[in-house]
Amino acid sequence: MQKNYIESFLGFCIVILTLCLLWVFFQKNDVKANRDLLSVTAYFQTVAGISKGTDVKLGGVKVGRVLDIKLDVESLTPVLVIGLDKVYKIPADSSFAVKSEGIMGGKFVSVEVGPGQDPIAEGQIFYNNQSSLDLESVVSQVVFGGEKKK
Repeated sequence: MQKNYIESFLGFCIVILTLCLLWVFFQKNDVKANRDLLSVTAYFQTVAGISKGTDVKLGGVKVGRVLDIKLDVESLTPVLVIGLDKVYKIPADSSFAVKSEGIMGGKFVSVEVGPGQDPIAEGQIFYNNQSSLDLESVVSQVVFGGEKKK
């Protein structure tokens, strides 16, 4: 009879531990419905290192996330669909930049705030954005030197 109590207690502990881990997962990944987000489109030259769900930050504070990554068929340029939290009234003349969290860190999208007062509108399109720096090509140019002129 003692064995049944121990097995029941261990089973109860495993269920509680699983629920705690799920709660931590959802808190860490900030799982929300997309209805709280303002969807905008941004064109870049390259979006290397960015994926769906990548953070969008303003001054180091998360203000949204990347909802989708596409390739514009006509111009053959990468397009990010960005979801910004509606709570923040970011000026419409702002721009976006792909930045690195450090030498070994991941990439994120940074909001470069403009001087205007009018807030971003749903579906707004941003063309003048700063793409990420390709660190591999910079390092290879330093290590192997630039192209030799003939």
